Amino acid sequence: GAAGPAPARQPLPPSAASSSSLGVQPHGVSAPRVGDRVRGATLRWIKEVVVGLNLCPWANSALVTGAIRVVVSTAKTEDSLLEECVREIQALSELPPVPNATTVVAVSDPSLLKDFVVDYIPFTVLVDDAIDDLDLRGVVQLATFHPDYQFQHTQPGDPENWTNRAPFPMLHLLREKEISDALEKFGDPDKVWRRNEKLMRVKGSESMRSLIASCADQDPGNEKGDSAREDAPPLGACPVSTRSKIRSSALEYAWRINSVNCFQVEALRRLLDDLGYKQKSPTVLFEDNA
Repeated sequence: GAAGPAPARQPLPPSAASSSSLGVQPHGVSAPRVGDRVRGATLRWIKEVVVGLNLCPWANSALVTGAIRVVVSTAKTEDSLLEECVREIQALSELPPVPNATTVVAVSDPSLLKDFVVDYIPFTVLVDDAIDDLDLRGVVQLATFHPDYQFQHTQPGDPENWTNRAPFPMLHLLREKEISDALEKFGDPDKVWRRNEKLMRVKGSESMRSLIASCADQDPGNEKGDSAREDAPPLGACPVSTRSKIRSSALEYAWRINSVNCFQVEALRRLLDDLGYKQKSPTVLFEDNA
């Protein structure tokens, strides 16, 4: 799931035959809006598919607390995308303990990693190798999602493939300790997979195709506030006191805590609106990290 461990089953190897194109790509969207469109679609996919269908039982807490970092990559080449993934792997590994902290890198260029077998699978091997190169095996784990995702020993049209299909190619980075902690609380992870596989067969491919397509079809200008972070600034550029002596990883931690506060304020503002007390001005938050 989008806030859980990578599936036990494996995707097709790079040598397998290419699957059919079933995904949604941001064609026809002007450049300034591509980032908003991809980010909005990614968040809707997490909310409506991963959380909404309970494909990952522990994803909801990560979404509600704002612990999911959504990064829309504007990379035009695989080399640039790999550099971006390496930076995100390092940043995630340096964070202090933050419950459910996770990073989703969504690819915005419709020509990049388009083919699941020829492009995406070999690229995920490079990202996984980078985890070893950074000596972070056992610390950070990669989970994979793609519009045409296909597990080994399945056909492209098999419903179970929809558990890992998303509007765009995505690289999901998780911290293994938090995965282990979640599994200890939840129990047998195979039960999750078996339940998800059964659900996909009940819903069927047409229903899932329509649901995922709807995540990408909405106008980002109509989006309301959400609980995930904006594309975060580089470490050290977070909104805390310049007099602070804390490390960059702690700055990132402060950003995450602040995102939780913002989510709570957003919920209160909506409640006041529903009660007839329309909020006409921004809510000011004060934070002292000096």
